[in-house]
Formats: sequence, structure tokens, C-alpha cells
Amino acid sequence: MTGMTISELSFFIGQIIFIPVYLVATAKLSDSKLKVRHYLGYLVISPFSIYFYTIVLYGLLSKPLSSLFSYDFFYQLVTYGDVLSLLLSFLMGYLYACRKKGKARLLRFYVYACFYMSSMVFTVTYDTTLTAVVLGILIPIFFAVLTYFILVVPLDKIKNSTEYFHGFVLFFPIASEFLLILRFLLGLIYMKSNQFTQYDSSMNWYMTTLGYIAYMFVVASMALTNRDIQSIREIDDKRKELVTVNGRIRNLSVDIMLALAATIDAKDSYTQGHSSRVAEYSERIAKHMGHDEDYISKLRKAALLHDIGKIAIPDAIINKRGKLQDGEYRLMKEHPKKGYEILSKIEEMPELPLGALYHHERWDGKGYPTGIRGEDIPEIARIISVADAYDAMTSNRNYRAALSFEKVRGEIRNGVGSQFDPAVAQALLELMDQGLGTITEEMNS
Repeated sequence: MTGMTISELSFFIGQIIFIPVYLVATAKLSDSKLKVRHYLGYLVISPFSIYFYTIVLYGLLSKPLSSLFSYDFFYQLVTYGDVLSLLLSFLMGYLYACRKKGKARLLRFYVYACFYMSSMVFTVTYDTTLTAVVLGILIPIFFAVLTYFILVVPLDKIKNSTEYFHGFVLFFPIASEFLLILRFLLGLIYMKSNQFTQYDSSMNWYMTTLGYIAYMFVVASMALTNRDIQSIREIDDKRKELVTVNGRIRNLSVDIMLALAATIDAKDSYTQGHSSRVAEYSERIAKHMGHDEDYISKLRKAALLHDIGKIAIPDAIINKRGKLQDGEYRLMKEHPKKGYEILSKIEEMPELPLGALYHHERWDGKGYPTGIRGEDIPEIARIISVADAYDAMTSNRNYRAALSFEKVRGEIRNGVGSQFDPAVAQALLELMDQGLGTITEEMNS
């Protein structure tokens, strides 16, 4: 077996070594479990495949190229085909990353570039079996494992936090690829030398050294990335802590709102639970209308506190049996504005004061306190208005008993387009047809 054959065999084994590591890394960085067809697809665009495609292309071009260049020049072009491999690596790297978006795509391209360069440097021929085995097989094994543990394993821990990934690290593997282009150019100059045989061995070592210098760029890049990953993990941990804290604050806010709602309802022994029921009906109406969870969450909070302004109304007026006098009624009508003044100070929840201020407005503009009409009334308030009226009619009050559900249905239907937003009122009527009355009876019991 000739030295050239040993070199080719060691190169082939070295490339094969990278394939399982490359596929395992790809599976680890993927969002879902890969199937056999996925592995085959990634194998087709693997760094090892680049050399196969390069050989095929040279085979197709060998005849026309050999007629244009001398044998030595053409031989060197085939042996050091880094330019073509470089171009193919960009194409394959894009295919490897194209299914991702944003910085996740950049991250995948970076991983591919590192794997490509990790295998690319081991392309120099060696004169002895020992150098072929050590430089062509053992060292590639070491660098394949190094790439996996220094780059892939840490990246797996932050693959869902790619927004923190800095694209500058791509500079290093790309710069190292262009350093190998320099190795290619030096090879061409060397082939023109009259002392080809005399310096053949030393030139191989020179090329090998240049290749490892290029790979040091990649190692430096992976080390920097590894350092950044630690920072990203710390940021993620802090973000998770903030999410937990925010969740606790939100729960606390809801608890406070429930306590305030209970305080409001406690002022009137006939309407205890009113705020919670209005919040429940408002939520059901919004769901029936197709609103998302975020909107419904905001609506529920606004509904819980829609009557908070009653805190400023004397108990004697709120609990008065019978009809209010004109002055008392004017004072009662101030509770939307009082509620707005209280809740407008909570800047983080701008929807809260809307429910308090506008829940007594009417679709036809005859409501209070501002007299706005139609869609000028915030939708949150239009929903609360219908829910509020429904609960008022289905609950016992100090001046009358709860109305029958048929009577309530008739009142809601009569108010469509005058007192109530037609779409919101229609949603409530449909809910009543679907059994909302049973739920109302349970809540009032």
C-alpha cells in the first residue's frame, strides 16, 4: 500500500468520524424528534458530502480543465479544491439552517460552519502511516468530540433563547475558511517551483500547520460562544425568576381586586357578590364573542372593579329602601367618575378605569356620566354594561325582587340598539338560550 493510499484512507476515516457526531448534534439542537428521512436529508448536506460533490464536479470537469491547464496545475487544483468546497459549504450551510427563522437560522449556520471547518483542516496528505493515522484519524476524533462538548452541548441548553445569540462569532469560522484559501494559493505557487520533490514533505507540514491555525479560529469562536452561553443561561434564569415574581404579583393583584370587590358589595347587603357575578357574566359574553384570553383577563379585572366608585357614596344612599330622591340619585350617578379617579392611578392596567367610567353609558347616547354613544364607548365597558344590567335584573334588590328569566330576556331584547350594544346583547341572549339561567341561579343561591 503506498503512502498516498494510506493518506486517502486516513482522510476517509477522519471524515466518517464526523458524520455520527454531526447527526447527533443536529438531533440535539432540533425542536422535535428526527425521523430516518430527516437524518438522510441532513446526511445529504453534511460537510462530508461536500467532498463527495467536489469530487463528482471535478470528475465532470476534468476533461475540459485538463485541456486548459498543465498537469501539475490541474493536479494541485484537484488536491487543494478549497475554493469550490468553500462555496459549497455556504450553500449546504444555508440548506441546513433554512428551516429556522431569525437568529435561530444564524445559530444553525454557525454550528454547520464549525463542523465544516472541524473536518476541513484534515485534508493534507502525509508521507507515513504514523502521521496519516495520528493526523488523519486520532486528531479528527479528538476535535469531533471537542466540537460536540464545547459547542453543541452548551447550545442545547439555550436553543430556545436564540435572540441573545451574537452573529459576530460567525466571523471566526468564515475567517478560518478564507485562511484555508490562502493555503490553497500557496499550494499553487508551490506547484510552480522547480524544487517540487525537495520540498514536498516540508510543504505538507507547512500546510498542516496552516490548517490547524485556521482551526484555532474555530476553537476560539466556540470558546467565546461557550462563555456567552453561560451569560445567556444566567439571563434566562433571571427571566424565569421575573416570570415567577410577575405571576405572584398578578395573583396578588387579583386577590386584592377580589377583596376590593367584596368591600364594594358589602356596602349593600342586597347586592353582595354583584361584582364577582358581573365579572363572571362579562367573561362568558367575551368568550362567546370570540375574544382571546388576554382580553378576557383584562375584562374580568375591569368588571370586578366597575363599581369601586361606590366606596365614595354614603351608605345611607346605597342601602336606601325605595326610590332615591333627585339629589340622592345625582350623587349616586357620580360613582362612575369616582371609580375612574381611583383606578386611573393604576397606569399598568389602563382598562380598569374604562369599565368604571363607562359602564352606565348607553348605545343610543342617553347614558351617563359622559353621554357618549355607539362604538365610542369602549367595548370592555359595553360588555360590562350588559352583564351589569343582567345581574341587576336577576338579583333581589332592596326595592324589588329578582325578575323572571323570561322578563329578563324581554328586557335585554328591548334594549338592543338603544341601551345595549347589539352584538353584546345578542351574545348574552344566546348564552341565556344555552342555559345561563341555571348558572345564575347557582351563583345567587
